[in-house]
Amino acid sequence: MEPSREKLSAAVVLLLTLLVMVAEMRPVQARDCLTRSTRLPGALCVRSDYCAIGCREEGKGYTGGKCLISPTPLDGIRCYCVKPCDSTH
Repeated sequence: MEPSREKLSAAVVLLLTLLVMVAEMRPVQARDCLTRSTRLPGALCVRSDYCAIGCREEGKGYTGGKCLISPTPLDGIRCYCVKPCDSTH
């Protein structure tokens, strides 16, 4: 291979590597912490948007809520409130 083609090949490889690295970069996001809702304690959470409204009304810094299967067997689908974790979690 002649020198100009070698330089071109090296430049292409470098460019592709940089493109892959940029594509993999994502903003760092804070983790969300989940707590079972005290306002909506029922065993059947039907809509996450209703859960989110209830959690925000609870206060305590909740930013929303999600309907999730409870980790306790036979405990149903519960409303879990979401808020950013503090730095100790």
